[in-house]
Amino acid sequence: RGGAGMLLRQAALSFTLWTEREAPVDVMRDALRGELGDGADA
Repeated sequence: RGGAGMLLRQAALSFTLWTEREAPVDVMRDALRGELGDGADA
């Protein structure tokens, strides 16, 4: 539904691969929802 969840997972994996640190998924999810609205499926 919309692909926001997939976008979040891809972004988190990319973050981890580039930085070798665990992605701040909760922060990323909040930012994505802020941009897309609370109805985002992330």
